[in-house]
Amino acid sequence: MPQIVLDVQNVTKRLTVGEVSVDALKGVTLSVQRGEFVAVVGPSGSGKSTLLGLMGGLDTPTSGTIAIDGVDITHMTERELTRIRNEKIGFVFQSFNLIPTLTALENVALPIQFSRHPTAKSAHKRGQELLALLGMSDRLHHRPSQLSGGQQQRVAIARALANHPPLLLADEPTGNLDSASSKIVMDAFRSIQRDMNTTVIIVTHDMNIAHQAERIVTIVDGMIANDAYREIR
Repeated sequence: MPQIVLDVQNVTKRLTVGEVSVDALKGVTLSVQRGEFVAVVGPSGSGKSTLLGLMGGLDTPTSGTIAIDGVDITHMTERELTRIRNEKIGFVFQSFNLIPTLTALENVALPIQFSRHPTAKSAHKRGQELLALLGMSDRLHHRPSQLSGGQQQRVAIARALANHPPLLLADEPTGNLDSASSKIVMDAFRSIQRDMNTTVIIVTHDMNIAHQAERIVTIVDGMIANDAYREIR
């Protein structure tokens, strides 16, 4: 049977800004299987980034449930969520979020040092393997300021994969990149999905980026307006 990596059931999220309450999500239900490549799209303010934060355990829903790799994270403590995020979820952000004083290899190895059984040798070996997979073997000892935007994003992707997570979440991962760098990064996501059987979910406003995924989920006014599979050529 297909393995469900992400299971979102009837999730709502109410946000309060000053004295005004807004329903950012209104009963969202979504299941994603192992190895799927999903793009979440929608207009600004539609709730797509709110949904990504909930899927990643960065926030908690007002109601409903969320399970990651079979584990219900809805009512976990922050300590429990930190462990889940480190073991089950990889994050890639628009702004890269690399530590500027560390080299590419050190940035990738860092999450492994917070895993349950870290060793410096295994962390560096894993980091070298991931950076090689992403075409960054010649940049192992470069700091972020010595790398282009596309190279920094590839380091960020490698870091997100450091602990073998079944789920990779990316928030506007090509938003700060030119078209050539965007293609390299999207090719990397497709390779990761195909070769590692990792579930990849990206939030994007760019339909050209979204159309590289095999499934597009459209959110409008806090609800799923469309959920469609497409053939990737």
